[in-house]
Amino acid sequence: MMTRPFLPVPAKTSGTGGRPPEFCQFIGDSLPNITSSYKPVTTKTFLGCADNNVVIPPNASGAVSPNQVLTTTNTVFQVQDRLGNILFSESINQFATNGGLTYSNIGDCTSFYDEFNNRFVFCASLDYSTATSRMLVAVSQTASALPSSGWYFYTQLSDSGGAHFCDFPSIGSNSQWIVVSANLYTVATTPVFTSACVWVLNMAAAYAGTNTSTYITSTQIPALVNASTMRPARMHDTYSTTMYLVDNSMSYNSLRISTITGPVNAPYLNFGLTNTSPNTISWGSSTGLNNWGFELGGTSSTDVTILDDRMVSVEYRNGYLYTCATVGFPASSPTFASIMFCQIIASTGVLAQQVFLNNGGSGGTSTSWAFPSVAVNTNGDVLIGFTLFDVHSYPSAAYVFQAATDPAGTFQLPSVFQPGLGFYNKIYSPDTRNRWGDVSMTQVDPVNGVDFWTFQEYAALPTSQSEWACGFAQVALLNPVVTPTPTIVISYPTPSVTKTATPTTTMTPVPSSSSALSAGAIAGIVIGALAAIALIVGLCVGLLRKKKVSPATPTKVQEKTRSPVKSNRGK
Repeated sequence: MMTRPFLPVPAKTSGTGGRPPEFCQFIGDSLPNITSSYKPVTTKTFLGCADNNVVIPPNASGAVSPNQVLTTTNTVFQVQDRLGNILFSESINQFATNGGLTYSNIGDCTSFYDEFNNRFVFCASLDYSTATSRMLVAVSQTASALPSSGWYFYTQLSDSGGAHFCDFPSIGSNSQWIVVSANLYTVATTPVFTSACVWVLNMAAAYAGTNTSTYITSTQIPALVNASTMRPARMHDTYSTTMYLVDNSMSYNSLRISTITGPVNAPYLNFGLTNTSPNTISWGSSTGLNNWGFELGGTSSTDVTILDDRMVSVEYRNGYLYTCATVGFPASSPTFASIMFCQIIASTGVLAQQVFLNNGGSGGTSTSWAFPSVAVNTNGDVLIGFTLFDVHSYPSAAYVFQAATDPAGTFQLPSVFQPGLGFYNKIYSPDTRNRWGDVSMTQVDPVNGVDFWTFQEYAALPTSQSEWACGFAQVALLNPVVTPTPTIVISYPTPSVTKTATPTTTMTPVPSSSSALSAGAIAGIVIGALAAIALIVGLCVGLLRKKKVSPATPTKVQEKTRSPVKSNRGK
């Protein structure tokens, strides 16, 4: 049994916010009347990964293709079909070993699906806290994630001198590069942060089985010592040659945008190209030591530990960067966690919108939203998946949605697609924290570019100890008739605390609505239709006998096309 360590990043400059944050859409709060034409609905859920009581936290990471669903947590490498049926499963250690790698430990696992090249991409760190520390990138050789279809494996030594190791790697891509960023720490009993590092792989070469890459550290860019967790964007276009990275390691009221430019085999990091100050709003951070993960039956000493405010999700679409981080409020002395969502004009760094999701509930000490991931579809609609912590329920898997046509700064009602099933308090020595996270996954469905998938952690039924689980949800967009309601309260099912529940972890299926006609009804419709056709034919024959009919000139029918959805944001 082991806990994957979570290392702190350097302290920041305190923010000097000029106005209070404008929170948006909370449980029990009065909400604006949003009459959006798009509404999300959960169409499918299934279990992606259950707790094996070996590693915490799991890192809820995965990827979805048109045919497969890949789970890559800190415990398992698993391939399912889009209905949740398991096609292949093995430990994450076995997956890396089969790639010909020799290592002592693996973690910080994450992955994504490249919808333009039909490949799965996997990232992790190897040999944590040792002189042989490396970053790992693996890419599928085909559109299939099955190991039998082949994977290419590439590694990058964190420090050729063996004095540093990498932690918390994150991965992104554009049309020509796969980019990994990580934080470097000294190899010591008490590791000390040194700088950020960036590993840039030639995408075409990597997909062809060749490691053509560039490794950038503070030796090349000294300013990297002033940055941490520079999150590479997942860029959803086929033409952008500029790569964006976003971090918030400067202060508690600003974001920094860096770029990678240059020839594909000679990339150059332009550090801190843009400094975005989000309307001078300040936030706080938990520093990874505060138990703001509220739950039913929990106390300040047993609640889930919320990690710090580092950038955890960055997407690029249609000229905008969309980012998410977990932040603390009130800024001066935080007591709960909120999700900070930003939409930024990539080329200028100008903020199009900034939203803080969750105001802490009653007294600011009863609800937290944390561990978010964001996705943006081709229409500009936004879905954020996250864990919902509340004193009236157990840690639950949820998402919140903003349509491109919704007013800037507003989100629709949150949806809990998998309620927590039991009390969660799990601590593996020597760590003293009740760990969760560290990350989650949300992506656009590659089948249509409009719907979404999200992969989130939730509290499973406890057995002899507390257990986590990670579940997938497919989220489709519908166009129902909306009846605005001024006040909305989310009610949760009242769970019962038990220590002797069955060990089997299952996800609550989402009921689907369907309607069916009886055989008699169908027969009646068919007979009626045939009678109508016979009557029409008889009339036409009668007319032809009376008058010779010349052939009609074909008429061209103009096909109706759907106008693009116009966004109300970023103007």
